[in-house]
Amino acid sequence: MINKFEIVLRKIHNNLIATGVMLTNGLTAGDVSGYEMYGEKTGDNTCLIHVRKASFLPKNEYGETFEKYSLSELPTNDIWRRFVSDKANLFGGVIVGRDNQKFENEPTDLNRMAVVSVIEDKANLVPTDGHYMFRSTNAVESNEFITFFMERDLTTSTATLLDALQGEALMSFYRKPFWSDLTGQPYRLKSDLALKGISLHKQQYSDLVHFGSVQPETKEIMRAHWLNVNDESEYVDFVQALSAETDLPYQHFDRLLSESEHEVISAAVKRITQNQYPQSVK
Repeated sequence: MINKFEIVLRKIHNNLIATGVMLTNGLTAGDVSGYEMYGEKTGDNTCLIHVRKASFLPKNEYGETFEKYSLSELPTNDIWRRFVSDKANLFGGVIVGRDNQKFENEPTDLNRMAVVSVIEDKANLVPTDGHYMFRSTNAVESNEFITFFMERDLTTSTATLLDALQGEALMSFYRKPFWSDLTGQPYRLKSDLALKGISLHKQQYSDLVHFGSVQPETKEIMRAHWLNVNDESEYVDFVQALSAETDLPYQHFDRLLSESEHEVISAAVKRITQNQYPQSVK
């Protein structure tokens, strides 16, 4: 069985906002699913996280569901169940996840789930306000739960990434190379939207490349999914120039990219920026 869990935490006073990626071949979240979770602090830098395998559809008090929301929008919504325990080392609540992209050559039965959670840090899992990362070192699966043995990542490379989160929006947590694949190689997610949302952005990108504008039918369906349409002339010029340089941004709508592929895109963006705004590139 494949079970791997990595989380990045932002502690604000008594609350933890958790973003993460879970790799399994047993859980499928679709556009959005909720899972009960509780944890045990086992040491200064270690804990257990138990995730119940049975899922539910997250709803707020008005019955609203969240398929069209990005995960990074969810912490401000009233969907987080409070965890009650008289044991000081326990914490818990729910995690909300959705299926995310895969690498081209990953196993067909592997599922990658991007997750988010808001937890009251009664167990004092981390000491002070700031950013932290935990990675699973082992996992045990039963009929009802997957239990992850989590250890804080104290490496210099992760500390550098965590420092860069100061003042950043939650979306950037997913888009930095915190996450590691089954071989240990770092990667980043393209988006925390549902896969349908990513595919609609792909259609917008294709429209801009081929037509120089977002087509009416694409605009209609994007707006129906609460997605922003961008066909300003400056952005159109950039997309067309980037497409002429490399096809990797278009491929990224269908699969995850390696860090070396992201470097190719970054180099192309730098060349385009230098050509269009030479005074801004040193």
